[in-house]
Amino acid sequence: MRNPNLKCLLCETNNSTKENSHIIPKFMGKEIFKTEKGNRGFVIGTNSAHLPPQITQDSPKESYILCPSCEQYISILETYIATRFHSRLWDKKFSQQFGTFNNNGGITWKVCNEIEPAVFRLFIYSIVWRCSISSVPLCKDFLLNKEEEERLRLSLLLCKYETQIELLSNISKHANEITLPEFLLLPQNLLEIKQVILYSLIHQ
Repeated sequence: MRNPNLKCLLCETNNSTKENSHIIPKFMGKEIFKTEKGNRGFVIGTNSAHLPPQITQDSPKESYILCPSCEQYISILETYIATRFHSRLWDKKFSQQFGTFNNNGGITWKVCNEIEPAVFRLFIYSIVWRCSISSVPLCKDFLLNKEEEERLRLSLLLCKYETQIELLSNISKHANEITLPEFLLLPQNLLEIKQVILYSLIHQ
């Protein structure tokens, strides 16, 4: 059990005093939990489908994994993607910022032309890293090996700045250093699989 006297899992320098850090960005789950009567969702596990579902109002959170400074840094990444990508994706006012193409399977893809690819990459890395280091039940089978986890941590730490302006002003200096090869993330023991979560980290 973590406590505020332990070191931050990202910077490994400051104490991890931040409480209720989101493992999955809040804006990504906002629409999922939104109902006419307020936020409401259900947690259903494949190994507990016979039990009444647990009611929840938010995506998973965990305390004492980050310091306030690293929490703020991750918030900068999330705010950039939420405002420049997520909130504009289906808004016709911003349609000129997105191109489209069809793949061989006939699926139409949208391409965002006006975000910094390296920041988007860091945003994805931050989610994958948090899922791996988290002890919340949803992420218990989502584990990187220690080498992969450390590579993600160092890539995130390399680009840690206090403001979005500083991040965008300096990100080009680090773009080549934060590119990781593609890999799949699977539960450690496929023989005891409860859930499968696949991620492909694609660099540009």
